[in-house]
This record gives sequence, C-alpha cells and structure tokens, in this order.
Amino acid sequence: MQNVIELNNFKIKYPASFDQLKKRDLIYLGGRFPYPISLEFYSEFFYHLCNFNNRKKFAVWSYNKVSGAVIETVLYPDKSDICLFNFLEKVPQTKNIIIPRIRKGLNFYFSYKAGFYNMSIGVFTLCESYFKKAIKDQDEEALNKMLACLYRPWWKILLNRNDYMLSGKIEKRANNFRSLSIGLKKGILLNYIAVREFVIKENPECFQKPSAVGNIFEKKKSGTWLDALYDLAGHITQFEKTSHINLWIVLRHLKLQMKKDQEFKAEIERLRKKKG
Repeated sequence: MQNVIELNNFKIKYPASFDQLKKRDLIYLGGRFPYPISLEFYSEFFYHLCNFNNRKKFAVWSYNKVSGAVIETVLYPDKSDICLFNFLEKVPQTKNIIIPRIRKGLNFYFSYKAGFYNMSIGVFTLCESYFKKAIKDQDEEALNKMLACLYRPWWKILLNRNDYMLSGKIEKRANNFRSLSIGLKKGILLNYIAVREFVIKENPECFQKPSAVGNIFEKKKSGTWLDALYDLAGHITQFEKTSHINLWIVLRHLKLQMKKDQEFKAEIERLRKKKG
C-alpha cells in the first residue's frame, strides 16, 4: 500500500519502498541511473510523482507555486534527516518483476517469474557476465544482451525453451532491443539488481554480503556470483551439462554440499581433539 502526502488539498501517492515502484517510476529512475543522492534529485522525483498523480495541471502548479523550502519540508517530514525516498539510497531488493514484459514493434517479450524461480543456472550465469560489463564498463551493448537473456518471446515460454547457448539468437534479439529507450533498459537493470539481491539474501551461505564500502552496486572481488556458480562444476559433474538446471535447485544443492563439508570438517576436528 502506497503512502499519501496531502499538499494544498492535493493528494500525492508516493512509494515507500522499491517494491512499490511502478513501471513508469522505474523507467524514470533508469533514465537517471546512476542517480545522484541529493535534494535536487529527490525534488525532481517528487515532481514526477505529482505529474502522474494529478496530471500536468498539478505538475505546472507545483513548479510555479511550491517553493523549494516547502518541497524540502514535504520530503523531510518533522525536520527529520531521513527522506521519504531514502530507500533509493540503499541496494534495491525485491523478488517482484516490475516490468514483466516489453514491446518492440508488434512483438512482446516476457521476463522470467518473480524471484527468477523459473530461470536456469545457464541463463543466470550469462546474465551475470553481461551485467558485470554493463555496470563496470557502462557498456550499452552488454546491457542489450542482458535484456535479450532476460526477455523471451511468448512461444519460447510456452515451450519452456531457452536459447542462452545460441549466441546468434541472443545477438539478434539484442539488436532488436537497441532502439529501446535508455530509461527502460536501465530501469530493467535496476530491477535485475533488486531481484539479484533478493536471491543473495535468500542464500546467504552461498554468496558474500555486499560491501559496505564504495559503490553500493559493486561486490567484493572474492565470493562473487560467477565464482560461486562456476564452483558448482566441482559438485555437479561438468557445468556445461548442468546449465539447464533450475537456478534455485542448484543453489539448494550447493547449500547442502557446503553443510556436509562443514559437518565433515567438524567431525575431523572432533576426532583430532579426542586423539590428542
């Protein structure tokens, strides 16, 4: 449920968490990503919400009649240091797919289910490789390829087919996505970061927690996603033969394997102390 601000008899709904963002909000944020954390940015986002809550009439009225001091009072209620949109300062986390489908011409492309519950480890690993390039190098071509992995035509979903191993298919779809707005593409990138973080939090044994230092969207060099996923090759035959397996099944297997390893080490240590 969204919260409501009342300002001069106008009611303005605003999101109190990343979960409550709508598609249009995510596209707006994507167009400004990486966005600066500042009063000016928060004010612009507030005007964006005004525009969609009361259409252009209130947006124009806001710019002309509402002073910066009033906006600051609204954004920081009761003279608090915590902004209404402070969730934007944190690593986003949700299992929801805020943009479940995208349209290109007459064609619709659909994402995987919430929490990536129907995604294979092969698709996820490929998405991660493109994600790293898109974030680190600001590579838009890598971002297009990541979208090509995340969104599939409806008939592939019905047939439960993945073409992540067919580079030609990925290239073709990425070319189709080139003309999509940067706001939409980076909005999907933000959503991916949030679902990715959800998977991390649900599997703390498998993945290292985000670094508290530096960019909130970066991971420490040790214990990265790809390192952990490729380590599975030692636990489940060869990685190429397991790439079709569901991501969550693989993570569950990894957790069980780690638990067995810990129990084995604990037993060895117990016997060593007993012998000594």
